[in-house]
Amino acid sequence: MEGETHVGQAIERVERETEHMRGRLRAVGRFADRVADVPPAGDGSGRPATDGGVVLSPGLAGTSTPEGGCATVRDHFAETVAPYSTDDLEGPESLVETIGEEFSEGVALALSPATGAEFSRATKRAVIAAAETRQREIEAMLSALDRERESLEEAAETIDEITAWLTDENERPLLELGFEELTHRHRRIDRFLSSCDALARDRQGTLRTTTGEHGSAAIEHEQLLAFLYEEFPTEFPVLTTVARLGSLLEQSQRALRDHLVRRV
Repeated sequence: MEGETHVGQAIERVERETEHMRGRLRAVGRFADRVADVPPAGDGSGRPATDGGVVLSPGLAGTSTPEGGCATVRDHFAETVAPYSTDDLEGPESLVETIGEEFSEGVALALSPATGAEFSRATKRAVIAAAETRQREIEAMLSALDRERESLEEAAETIDEITAWLTDENERPLLELGFEELTHRHRRIDRFLSSCDALARDRQGTLRTTTGEHGSAAIEHEQLLAFLYEEFPTEFPVLTTVARLGSLLEQSQRALRDHLVRRV
């Protein structure tokens, strides 16, 4: 039943995205662990690299050959995180662009082979810090996806109940029903309409929530829906389904009233 509705399709979409994001979280963790094992280079003169602030400029990292620590870090990124960012890397430039999209343009610049920069201590700290920030963002995304799945599953229970009832009841022509049966069905529709109203209110409340609102990884739920259901006929699967069900219930109720009036 679920897979035949917008809500059922939405649950499947959320499950796919959750699986993808869990894989991405593990990949970023593996990348950070590997970077932690890459030894930083000196400043090109035999002296150790500075322990100063985060370096986002290659000018602070000295120079080196392409086979240095930055190349190793790029290789680690290509093996771990990149498969979750793009299906097709078209060389070093594409890889650096992907690093920028995942972490920041500054980190991408510090690791770029075009600069010839060494993998300094500061660059290492910047890369690991960027990976940790990305992990927090993914964790916030996973929390938002969990909230969306719970909201969808709760909605699906009500929607499936109403849909099943409408399907069963429509198999019996109204002319075959007695006055008491018509009255009972009318009251049942009233309860279903109230359930639809409550479901719509609950869903609107969910749309107004923000996951991680006190941190830098905050995700507004309505923006999440725009991303998740970008290719759907509607980015509001629950509200659209509830509105359609409400319309069907009201049509059914009007037909019932016509029959009840004729039998009074």
